[in-house]
Amino acid sequence: MSMDRLLGSFRLRDDSSIDAECEFLHRDELHRREPGLSATLPAVFRITDQGLKVCVDAVTLNACSSIADLKAVIRSRCLEEAMFD
Repeated sequence: MSMDRLLGSFRLRDDSSIDAECEFLHRDELHRREPGLSATLPAVFRITDQGLKVCVDAVTLNACSSIADLKAVIRSRCLEEAMFD
C-alpha cells in the first residue's frame, strides 16, 4: 500500500501529529489548484490515483469538539480507509 497524502483546510498545532503526510491549503489555494472542485469546505481530501476524494466532510469536521476527535476521524475515515482502496 502506498501512503496517500491528505489535503485539509484546517490547521493542527505542531504537537498534534496524525502520522501522515499532509498539505494544508486555504480555500483560494485549493480552488486555484482544483478549479472544478465542488465540495463544501472545510473538508479533508485524500489524493488518490483518480484525483481528490473527500474523506471527511464539513459536517463531520465541524462536529469535532477536540483535537483528539479530529485525529480519530481523520485516522478512521482517511488513513484506515486507504488501506482498503
